[in-house]
Amino acid sequence: VWVFASSLELLKELLLEPAWETRHGAALGLREVLKRHASSVGRYATADLKLDSDALNAAWLEDVACRMLCVLALDRFGDFVGDCVVAT
Repeated sequence: VWVFASSLELLKELLLEPAWETRHGAALGLREVLKRHASSVGRYATADLKLDSDALNAAWLEDVACRMLCVLALDRFGDFVGDCVVAT
C-alpha cells in the first residue's frame, strides 16, 4: 500500500465539506502531494498489468479533478471575503 493512500483518500473526501476552510485546506494538501506524486496515486501493487495500473491512476486523478471543480462551484466566490459577503 502506498504511504500517502489513506491521507489522500481523507483529503479527497474533505473536498466536499460545507465549510470553505476545510475544502480549501484539503485542496492545498492534495495539490502539494500531487505535484510530486501524481503518477503514483490510485495504483495497487496487486494490479496485474501496467495498463490496469495506468487505468486506476487515470480514474483516481479524474475523480480528484471533478471534486476540485466542485470546490469552485461550492465557493460561490463570496465564502471567504469575511463577515460581509459581496456576491452570492
